[in-house]
Amino acid sequence: MLYDEKGQPVESANQVDSISNQDLEKIQAYLQGCVYTWCNTKEKESFCAADFAGGTNYYWQGTPLWSLFESRLKYYREECPKETEEQLIARAADQAGKDLGWILKSVLIKDKRSFTTHKGFHSAHYTWDGKTDNDTLE
Repeated sequence: MLYDEKGQPVESANQVDSISNQDLEKIQAYLQGCVYTWCNTKEKESFCAADFAGGTNYYWQGTPLWSLFESRLKYYREECPKETEEQLIARAADQAGKDLGWILKSVLIKDKRSFTTHKGFHSAHYTWDGKTDNDTLE
């Protein structure tokens, strides 16, 4: 479950339709694993999509995330024929990163644990509250 800063449930995220359902499911599973690892190792720290696939984790080749980047690069090559390859890659990477944020949000909405979202400097950040839907609230 995902809750906003006011404690209200977040029920939807933008859909990413630039990849196949099969690729989307692989990315969701990949991100679910990232979230589980984060919660087990950095329980009290907030996270965002860039923590799993940005900064030093920018190398997506060999992961399910690569299909997201490739789909965006293909799109920009068709839509922006006058741009250089470097510009196209930058556009594709930027949009794929945004798409990944929407996919992460959808994963957290479906998760059995409770997360709170809050605005970071450039993107949404999430914090696990330490509870799952199996916990009883007092």
